[in-house]
Amino acid sequence: LELYEKVIQIIKKAPRNKAFPHFLFRIDYYLLTCYKQLSKYKKAIDLANKMLKNKNYLIYEPKILVEKGILLKNLKFVKDAIKVFEDIIAGNGSSAIKGSAWFELALIYQFELGNLKKAKECYENVLSLSSDNKIKKIAKERIDGFNKVIEYKSNLEKIDIEGKDTLDKMDPPASIRYKLGEVYWLNLAEADSALSQFISIATDSTADSSHIVKSIYARAWILRFIKKDTTTSDSLYQVLISKFPATIIAQKSQQDMGKQITIKTRQDSARLAFIEAERNYFDKNDPVTAVNEYNRVAKKYPDVEEIALLSIYAAAWLCDNILNKNKTALSLYKRLCDQFPDSELCISEASPRLKIVEDTLRVMEIRKQETEKISDTNKDNGNSRTLLDSTSSQVINEDLMIKENENQQKDSISEHNNKKP
Repeated sequence: LELYEKVIQIIKKAPRNKAFPHFLFRIDYYLLTCYKQLSKYKKAIDLANKMLKNKNYLIYEPKILVEKGILLKNLKFVKDAIKVFEDIIAGNGSSAIKGSAWFELALIYQFELGNLKKAKECYENVLSLSSDNKIKKIAKERIDGFNKVIEYKSNLEKIDIEGKDTLDKMDPPASIRYKLGEVYWLNLAEADSALSQFISIATDSTADSSHIVKSIYARAWILRFIKKDTTTSDSLYQVLISKFPATIIAQKSQQDMGKQITIKTRQDSARLAFIEAERNYFDKNDPVTAVNEYNRVAKKYPDVEEIALLSIYAAAWLCDNILNKNKTALSLYKRLCDQFPDSELCISEASPRLKIVEDTLRVMEIRKQETEKISDTNKDNGNSRTLLDSTSSQVINEDLMIKENENQQKDSISEHNNKKP
């Protein structure tokens, strides 16, 4: 705010040359903006009226009128503000200026008059006319928000009227109220309506702990950062820290209060365990231990999906590419895709590797069967050769015996002849 005061002093000292009306307009427009930021609305309106009377500023009239309408709204002269914006819309201004006027009218009908139907119509005109992407984005969020409010309120009414039969077909009341509170808070910027929904969850005996925790945190955040009530918000943050330790909600509570983060969540523990598993491979060059540790992390923290997913994939990758344990890699890739079928690692990495590993194992099995067949064939051939060798040996032995008998007969005849006279 002090800077705006300094800027005002600088602007007032700027030279005012009537030969340069565009330059003069910019000086007055910046001055009007500074008054508005400092909530000096009376001074700002007086300056806006003076600018509207300046014939040299005639081409800037719609832009000046938009600022005047905003100032009247801020001073709670709602009817006068509406008249100004309606005049801009009916005038000859550009579509962009008319889009801005429709946006300011929407804010009046939503926040000042509580006419959500009329506000929605104004936001729809913003979408069709405005060239400002920022206010078009807000308008779209508000329209979506109005539609969701109608839907969620209708569901709550059905539950009240029809009872248990309806509960089986839709979310429980606490869940619907939390969603409704989020819409008021994040889409419609209606903090009080959001707080009302979050408070109602705390008194709902059917609400589960997750909705109670989230609603307490939402109340604390709105009170601290929107309502600027740090006393009440800090008491709610302390409830979350004491009753729900080692959770992200408790950690965020410390952060919102500006305190040193001392709470270690389950997610933090999972990340540390994953880092320790990594060190076995990268620092100690021990892939076997790394695989075992990755498996341990995945089994211990299945609820921390990011870490469980990375752990299974890391173990599979090491088995596949480093240890050449194809069957183990195959089972790990399958496990990854069974647990996280829609994950990027399953779709882009594990699934293609699954096919490669399966093909590799199939080829290995075929080769194994072929080797066994060759071995069996060699064995059969060996038995045949043994039989042939045995038969040949028997024939040779028989030949030798015949020759020996023939020699003996020859010797006997020779001896008989020698004995003849």
